[in-house]
Amino acid sequence: MTTQEIPAYRPQETKVLIGAGTALKAGFFFALGATLFSILISAVLGVLALVLGISLLPDIQNLFGR
Repeated sequence: MTTQEIPAYRPQETKVLIGAGTALKAGFFFALGATLFSILISAVLGVLALVLGISLLPDIQNLFGR
């Protein structure tokens, strides 16, 4: 016995058309978001480094014999 393929309803793929202005806006806001995220991460890491440096300051001074 062979199996026959039963035709099924397959909807057409919907294509999304984006204009040049929309693409430019999307690219701009993506780049802006990535830049702000990078600045935020840098600020958090900077504060952590500052706190770690201040907490180790007495040990560093003892290292140089002061």
